[in-house]
Amino acid sequence: MNDFDALVADFAEYYQIYIYNKTVLHQFPVSFIAVLAYGLPETSRSIRALSDVGIPTMESMLLALIFDYMQAFAAKDGQGFTSVYGLITGTETDVGKNKSQSKTFESGKDFDKMRKQLIKRTKTEEGD
Repeated sequence: MNDFDALVADFAEYYQIYIYNKTVLHQFPVSFIAVLAYGLPETSRSIRALSDVGIPTMESMLLALIFDYMQAFAAKDGQGFTSVYGLITGTETDVGKNKSQSKTFESGKDFDKMRKQLIKRTKTEEGD
């Protein structure tokens, strides 16, 4: 489906404007067509075609994230799982298989000690 076909299908679905051939478009002003196209929701074919993200909607991204969190909650410690959100967006594939850079601390003193070390390291790097 090309861009024109997507726009025709969207106009028929959302506005009940049936464009059976290209000459029908000429009876509408360009500004009117532009306003209608601008008002299409993100679930429309035209907006999905223009989107850089390979998924249809924000709702799909949120559902994938919820699924990943539920999968992580159900996974036992040390078991990795494939992130659905990562597969859709291409940002992350194996969750839990690669060790995260996050760190846990036994006490607040351990946290403060590491914090001071990181601040000191940052100041040293900025001074170079």
